[in-house]
Amino acid sequence: MKTIKLLLISVCLISFSHADALCRQDTIYYYSFIAGSQVKNVTGRTLNKYNANNKNLEYLYQTWNTSANAWVNNSKNNSIYDAKNNETEYVNQYWNTSSNAWVNSSKQNYVFDAKNNQTEYLSQYWNTSSNAWVNSQKYNYVYDANNNQTEYLSQYWNTSSNAWLNSNKTNYVYDANNNKTEQLSQTWNTGSNAWVNNQKYNYVYDAKNNQTEYLSQYWNTSSNAWVNSNKTNYVYDANNNKTEQLTQYWNTSSNTWVNSSKNNYVYDANNNKIEQSSQNWNTGSNSWINNYKTNYAYNGQNKITEQSNQNWNNSSNTWQNSDRYTYEFDNNGDQIASDQYSNWNVSGTYYAYHTREEYTCTFLAGIAQIEKQDLINIYPNPVHGSNLTVTSKTQSTYQFMDYTGKVLNTGEISLGENTIPLTDVKNGLYLLRIDGMSYKVAVER
Repeated sequence: MKTIKLLLISVCLISFSHADALCRQDTIYYYSFIAGSQVKNVTGRTLNKYNANNKNLEYLYQTWNTSANAWVNNSKNNSIYDAKNNETEYVNQYWNTSSNAWVNSSKQNYVFDAKNNQTEYLSQYWNTSSNAWVNSQKYNYVYDANNNQTEYLSQYWNTSSNAWLNSNKTNYVYDANNNKTEQLSQTWNTGSNAWVNNQKYNYVYDAKNNQTEYLSQYWNTSSNAWVNSNKTNYVYDANNNKTEQLTQYWNTSSNTWVNSSKNNYVYDANNNKIEQSSQNWNTGSNSWINNYKTNYAYNGQNKITEQSNQNWNNSSNTWQNSDRYTYEFDNNGDQIASDQYSNWNVSGTYYAYHTREEYTCTFLAGIAQIEKQDLINIYPNPVHGSNLTVTSKTQSTYQFMDYTGKVLNTGEISLGENTIPLTDVKNGLYLLRIDGMSYKVAVER
């Protein structure tokens, strides 16, 4: 029989990209519900420990053994911070049920400059044969006087030569307002021992520093010239809210831009986004075809209380429900619960699956943490396609991991829009760690 999972959080908090109020998470209990009933069975829990600055020191995940009626260790993450609360080390371990001991899995180390800019990221994995850490990847970052990242260098460890080898490099250019105007990506050619152009992105802004154009080009090695790939233009209202996003691709045969997709946004009087609709260009009919639509509802405190997603049914020419999220808040504006509905049953007109999370706050995050969270925007969430988009007002690195703490992917977060590929990621709940903050990401395909 199919089950529905519900995450009941005893003492909160994970950082949600849609919530402003934060509470500290000490314990999370995981339950499975038999579909169509209120019978729940505990399956696991997460225990967190913090330092005096409310930085997470340990993340311990355990599963419930129904036979032994006891908790069994599964995975554990430990973090170390410097005097400025920058995370300098992150170690992941798994529990070996045979030896009843923790075994190292992966480790990340971070180095920062005097201005708290991350200058190095080092990833290592544990070699069980030699019982030693082995280098894997290393990223180095360079900044200008305004703390804008100007260079990103990625290298991998060659176990044969025991040396770091270049992989790829990205350079950034900024205007007088510190807006990123160019991003040049190059790859290392081991044959010529030289950097080779790969991709280039150019950005244009209006007088209010709103990005109005994004141009992507790739390097043609035959002609040694940049070739247009795709372009996105943005339109804003008087309140600097983005109202339209038009993406076009370059047709190399006609040497013209061809429509690809378009997003439109609607806002209420408080500048809250209440609708986002997406359309794709049909080259046969030369017209826009509906794709998906998202509607949002807010309470009196301008906190989102509902998000409903719908897909366009080309057969019936009607909107069809896809998934729905609702959020509950207490009188202090702290989120206390959320529900997720998915798998719309057309004939029965109901959602086949429903999960719920409940939170109990014991500590409200400080203003600095709230401001830090507002620097990141993650969408779409849940992810139905192959990519997750992260827009950021700062430069950092990310770790994408499953709920046991296993790191699945790492990379760089630059200013502006970033794409994280999730092609090989299975459906489920994951954590995205950026600059010491954790964001829940759902993948549903």
